[in-house]
Amino acid sequence: ATAGLAAVSALHSTLNNERRFVASEKHLIRTSYEALNEGAHAMMQAAWLWKKRLRDMRHHRAYKTAVDDWAKKFFELRKAEDVRISDGQAEFGTALGAYEDYVTLLYRHPEIVARGLCDLGARLDGNAMRLADVIRVVVFDLYGGFWQPSDDDSIAALTRTLITDHVTAWKGALGEALRGTTACSLTLDILGSETLSGGVYLRMVLRDVAMEVLADDDLDLEIEPTILWSRLPDADQVAMMGEQHGKVALNTSTLVSCPAFKERLDQVYDRIFGFCRRIVNSLIASCFALPHTLRATALFLAESIRARGGNAADVRAVLCDMLLPRFVCAAIAEPEIYGVVVDMPISATARRNLELLSSVIVAVGRRSYESSALPFMAPLYERLQSLGRVELDDFFDRVLDYKPISGAAGNRRGRAHAIVASVDNILTLQDMLFYTVKEFPLDSPVRKACQRLPNNLRDTAQPGWDARVVMMKINDSAALGLLSEADVITHSRLPGAPAADAAVDPELKRVAQKLGAVLAESVLEARDFASMGLTQLLETAQIRALIQGDRSLASSIAEAVRAIGRLPSRDGGWDAPLLAEVSRLLKQREVYVAYLVQTRQALLLALEETKGIAAHLQGGITVADKYFWGCVVDRFLGGHAVDIAVLIDQLRVIEPADDKATCVGRFLEKLSDEFLNSPILLDATYEEAEAAGGLLGRAVHCRIYNAISVLHEHDADNDALLQEHIRTNLQYISTKHSSIQISDQYLPEAPWPAAQRCLLQLRAHKNPADKMRCIVECCLTLMNLLQLSGQVTGADDFFPILVFVILKANPPGLLSSIQYIKYFGAALTESGEESYWWTQFISAVRFVQSIDDRADAASPRRSVPSPPPSRGSKGPAGSIDDDDDDDENSVC
Repeated sequence: ATAGLAAVSALHSTLNNERRFVASEKHLIRTSYEALNEGAHAMMQAAWLWKKRLRDMRHHRAYKTAVDDWAKKFFELRKAEDVRISDGQAEFGTALGAYEDYVTLLYRHPEIVARGLCDLGARLDGNAMRLADVIRVVVFDLYGGFWQPSDDDSIAALTRTLITDHVTAWKGALGEALRGTTACSLTLDILGSETLSGGVYLRMVLRDVAMEVLADDDLDLEIEPTILWSRLPDADQVAMMGEQHGKVALNTSTLVSCPAFKERLDQVYDRIFGFCRRIVNSLIASCFALPHTLRATALFLAESIRARGGNAADVRAVLCDMLLPRFVCAAIAEPEIYGVVVDMPISATARRNLELLSSVIVAVGRRSYESSALPFMAPLYERLQSLGRVELDDFFDRVLDYKPISGAAGNRRGRAHAIVASVDNILTLQDMLFYTVKEFPLDSPVRKACQRLPNNLRDTAQPGWDARVVMMKINDSAALGLLSEADVITHSRLPGAPAADAAVDPELKRVAQKLGAVLAESVLEARDFASMGLTQLLETAQIRALIQGDRSLASSIAEAVRAIGRLPSRDGGWDAPLLAEVSRLLKQREVYVAYLVQTRQALLLALEETKGIAAHLQGGITVADKYFWGCVVDRFLGGHAVDIAVLIDQLRVIEPADDKATCVGRFLEKLSDEFLNSPILLDATYEEAEAAGGLLGRAVHCRIYNAISVLHEHDADNDALLQEHIRTNLQYISTKHSSIQISDQYLPEAPWPAAQRCLLQLRAHKNPADKMRCIVECCLTLMNLLQLSGQVTGADDFFPILVFVILKANPPGLLSSIQYIKYFGAALTESGEESYWWTQFISAVRFVQSIDDRADAASPRRSVPSPPPSRGSKGPAGSIDDDDDDDENSVC
């Protein structure tokens, strides 16, 4: 009896806990499902807005749309950002089911879509813009921009069919198969240049190189000597030619024969090759992040070219046309469109340099430098030839070294499979097969699906159909409801295996199920098990249920007592087989509990994926918005070019740095008032106006930067001397040097390259707030990395590591950047978080300038003299000791 009481007590406790856990899991599943639906709606809305932003940006670039007209469309779209995605009933009426079946058919059979696109391309007869619009509807609406693996498979099947038909019908040189405006070439163009996954790869490859080009915009990159000469300042031209300036005819041979200009030309060629090699090496190093759809398409394209008898050169040529001009080099020329560079105006010099690098990379890929060159160009041509034959060929080989994984299913648990598109785009999908469907047999599914569609729906189109968004269900999604406990237990058995309860008495099993149910729901206290039998326990629980008003539980307990009483009696009054059966059923339910946990986890995973996609889409929207506002600012400043030129002339005459800062501040204040009150911002929100004002300040600083970046005539020399001093005399300093002594607990993350990268971007930014942000990000990155040690990090731990990072980064123009922030961003250094990190950074730079005095005598040193003191300083060149010795934040 005592053992039976203990067993009942344990069963009661376990069953109660299990009941609560199951109820909690079901509640969390319902909550997760609701959150997933909300997240899916947000994702669909973001996808629609992103597609609209891409279309607007594309039309602005293609047709050179006036910014005023583009702004009008932009604000109209912003007002529609709370668009409600409908089920299509109001738009399609009784034909909704037919359209859903039609869309499902197209989604399941990409080869049909490919045939329709090929026929459409032939009918449009060279109208590439219209054909590209239809392809975008297919890629971004029908296949959702291939954010899910299942969409990847559909896009891959589409491109395979397009490539097969295109390569089979191609009559020209196989290496030039993609140099046209066919459906195949335009589809590959869109896949590379207008997808989110492609943007991730481009940012990974080009971010650092683009920032370096923006930082080094003091020198024009140009291969042609006469063009390079025309871009040199007059003072440089006079210094190079001397007395011959203006007296001799300037042609290529004359310029190349000038030693000073030839030195400049060689410097430019070295820089061009250096940038190109960095880009190609980055392509190789980041090849693993190349979108899987692009790699699978490239692999199939290569196989198709070989099947037509193409050689390795033909394969290389088509891969070059697919990946370089359509994908990589387009982002080099316009990095702000692809999110490679954000919130950074690009100067005219930097823009020309980026465009030149883009054209050079394409020429290297197409082996354009294989021909003979003029003698002075021969060294550059030879290096570019080697770059194309070795590194770039290695990149193409790595692209083809890929094993595609087909049949991967995305995690759509709890989320219906559907496409989101405007009504106009749904009708575009219908029109796409208007002629192609006649080639199919009468009894084919596609012919039947098209016959069910109304032919006159576009004739009755209503205004705004291009902005009315509907969700079309793809009828291949699994049921979203939970399985019952019995179904889960049945499905968990191996095929052909007998049921675990086959030998159990059915009556005993029914009674055990009733007893387990009431024990899980009953309210029993621990002392009840000390003196009561099973029947008495249940009767007590029944009375408590009646007192609490739970008549359903009371009746269930009564039925359990009645069922137990009908079982054969056992010695001592306890039915051991009954308790054993309850325990077995409890053990059997573990499968169901695990199923609930897995379901909830799958829903949470799907929710995280949905939120991630929505955030990624929102990032694309942000990039497009910033590109729009950048165009608005450029258009506005274009009307003030004369005013900016006058300001630059004034700044070149003004000597005191304070007066320069005052002059720039007054000009910006006047210009900002005019800009914020311009008609183009009438419909802008406060946040949009603030963002536009910030871009205006960045753009103005970018245009006048060369006139204010060096505030004193000796600043440039101090920067060069300090950088050479660190490179020559201080690179031996390690983390254990006596002057810094970094604790061992922080060394696993050394040398903190992420923090160094922040400092190396200082020179690329032309706005004082952006330069300050680089310093703050460097400090915050260091703090985050130091916290990985698990120890409390204080200023005494942080400061020596910041000194070490500055030494190893050795950023160019460090002292000039500090001076620039001090005078043109003074408000940033006076209060707030920026002020604290600014003080830390200034102290670290001061320490770096005096660290030579603390060097270990035993440390290896090169016998290079320290730079001489600068004007008004007390230490090495560029020491922190400005005109005002009492200002601890001043830097000279």
